[in-house]
Amino acid sequence: LGRRKVDFGEDVPFRRFSIYPLVRQNGSDSFYTFTATLVDPFNSSKAAVIDGPNCQAEIEILQNMGCYGYAPEDEARRKGCGKPSKLFLFDTEMFFLLHGLGVLRVRIPRELIEKTALVEGGAEKLNKTPTHHLWDFLSSPSNPSSEPALTPFHLRYAAYLYYRSRGWIVRPALTLGGVDFLLYAELPCLRHAAYAVIVVPSSATRSARDVAAHLRVVSSVAKVMLIIAEVSTLTEDECKGKPWERVKNYTIEETLLSRATDVV
Repeated sequence: LGRRKVDFGEDVPFRRFSIYPLVRQNGSDSFYTFTATLVDPFNSSKAAVIDGPNCQAEIEILQNMGCYGYAPEDEARRKGCGKPSKLFLFDTEMFFLLHGLGVLRVRIPRELIEKTALVEGGAEKLNKTPTHHLWDFLSSPSNPSSEPALTPFHLRYAAYLYYRSRGWIVRPALTLGGVDFLLYAELPCLRHAAYAVIVVPSSATRSARDVAAHLRVVSSVAKVMLIIAEVSTLTEDECKGKPWERVKNYTIEETLLSRATDVV
């Protein structure tokens, strides 16, 4: 489950999160929808932010009912710090809340849509649905002229769905030896991550030296195991139309690795 943080004792009750109850009634018939603004998708870090003078209640719900988002104030763990004024949602998390749970609305600046249409060509790009626009933004490389720094979005989204549906809190972890995700059993402020995850296509090959380097870094910060999640994708023809729906049919095979000193 990961080690307890030093500021919290073992007497703190354990709490596991479900992905599904994140809906709040707003009146008798409709459900409450959170609103986030998409940050420039051409930057290396694709994210959306929930902010504004009256966003504290929304941030509290998202954090308390599933530990969604990244609040700088919480991560700094400042004593006596007020409620977070901003909540950042990373790409797979953002799309999951929008399409998977249907509780998020992402505000896409008009100039970003027009900019993408000019880059890709064709006025029909402007007529896509908001979900399709967001998927295209998150799937497009930050710098088309260079090798992508991240595992392709659709593979990471498939892995995110896989682990979230099993009750894990899933966080990005690019600073930890280039792994894709960290898996938490409880709030990150209460417990360290238990697992680090690398997402790879099933057709890809990784050298033993590459895997050993990741495992050495992961073990040095007391993560128990490194998970290699191999994702078997569908063909390009099978993913036309609504590729986000096809992701649910991807097959994920896990390989758990640990250093010999951790096993003995």
